[in-house]
Amino acid sequence: MGVDFRIDLFAADSKKAQSAANAAFARVAEIDAAMSDYKVDSELSQLSKSSGSSKPIQVSQELWTVLNKAKNIHRLSSGAFDVSFGAHALLWRRARFAQSLPPSRSLARAREKSGMGHLLFHPATRSLTLKPKGMRLDLGGIAKGYAADQALATLQSQGINHALVDGSGDMAMTKHPYSQWKIFISDKEDQTDKFIHMQRGAVATSGDSYQFIEINNNRYSHIIDPRTGIGVTNRCRVTIIAADAMTADSLASAVTVMGPNQGLQLIESLPDVEALIVASGKTYQSTNFPRLIQTHQN
Repeated sequence: MGVDFRIDLFAADSKKAQSAANAAFARVAEIDAAMSDYKVDSELSQLSKSSGSSKPIQVSQELWTVLNKAKNIHRLSSGAFDVSFGAHALLWRRARFAQSLPPSRSLARAREKSGMGHLLFHPATRSLTLKPKGMRLDLGGIAKGYAADQALATLQSQGINHALVDGSGDMAMTKHPYSQWKIFISDKEDQTDKFIHMQRGAVATSGDSYQFIEINNNRYSHIIDPRTGIGVTNRCRVTIIAADAMTADSLASAVTVMGPNQGLQLIESLPDVEALIVASGKTYQSTNFPRLIQTHQN
């Protein structure tokens, strides 16, 4: 998935800790091998390769679970979250390298190959059809969260009851053995240090603080707006707290695209989900978020 994973855990001895951590990292590697669009032999890449054939392709239960979650978040976000825009993601990877916008003709061709309406689900056979030739799926906004959840579940199966898994900002955690997990969420543009205090659950942060390109004095995020096919320009940073990291990860990407007003409206409609949104110098918080955060002046 192109990011680092880190595990913090508490165990009775170092041998048990190392064994459990090895199993959890192996689980992350297994998911990466199946769901990375960087790997041509991954299950996801092979599914994308089948596009245009009109033949339903049966997938693993794991990939089916993640894609169904992606479909649900797409519906909840009115299309702001869309894993079918892999062709656009590929253009933007090249754009970040070349430091130039993708040609309008290339964007138009990518749009013809995209859209969740062209991804057909067949529940009876646990299979999918990618209708347009060249359609490419990208799970960059959801698979890291799923991997964090699965790594944490693996630790628990190994007898580790107190742990935190961090997939470069997508975190899943069980209860801290002594107090609470203290999670730093500020970025380099803030004038204050902000910390979330959590017992258990998941947190994910999304935005353009570190991954972006600047072209003609415009700043474009690595997160693609499905409505335009280009990187988000609204300078929005979103932190989501949820029961699981897959939900937090995908909602953080969706709300970044939606912006603070529509995004906060979505979060307030969901049970057990909270959000902190920083956009254009203003801070927006869901109803219960303030009780989770502490701020320290630099």
